[in-house]
Amino acid sequence: MGKFILKRLGQMVLVLLAVSVIIFALVRITPSDPVASMTQGKSVSEETKQELREHYHLDKSAPEQYIIWVTGIFKGDLGESYQYKQSVGFLIGERIGTTMTLVLLSGVLTTAQEAMVQTIQALTDAGLRDQVKVLIGGLCTSEYLMHHVGADGWAYDSNRTVRFCKEVVDAKEAAK
Repeated sequence: MGKFILKRLGQMVLVLLAVSVIIFALVRITPSDPVASMTQGKSVSEETKQELREHYHLDKSAPEQYIIWVTGIFKGDLGESYQYKQSVGFLIGERIGTTMTLVLLSGVLTTAQEAMVQTIQALTDAGLRDQVKVLIGGLCTSEYLMHHVGADGWAYDSNRTVRFCKEVVDAKEAAK
């Protein structure tokens, strides 16, 4: 068991390293100049641009930037946001409560919906026709719940949800 855990931990380290390299590379290969993004197209002297490049280590090679970034992460320094001019750690800390609330709420709603779907499926003979009914019923329920919870980006039109569920009910009635 100990060998298995050590093997998995080693794999996790390799995956994290690969993901960090990929993310760093994707951010760095964008065609825009980070300094131009920071200055938002305003006319800025070359001296100021050079100071920004030095401050954010943009004057160094990509491998050097990566090493600075990774060592900063291990020290708890996630860097400074170009847009907000604040610590990234502070910005994450400000938003973590809302994020965790959404994660918890989605977990509770998904669990409740899945319990309902599994109960319905257990009470039926679970043939293909019944599984399709449960799937469609679950879709109606999840759209209804997500809309009334306030996830407007996902279920943006309550009339669409009502029409969809009405069509499902009408199709079930017509099949009888």
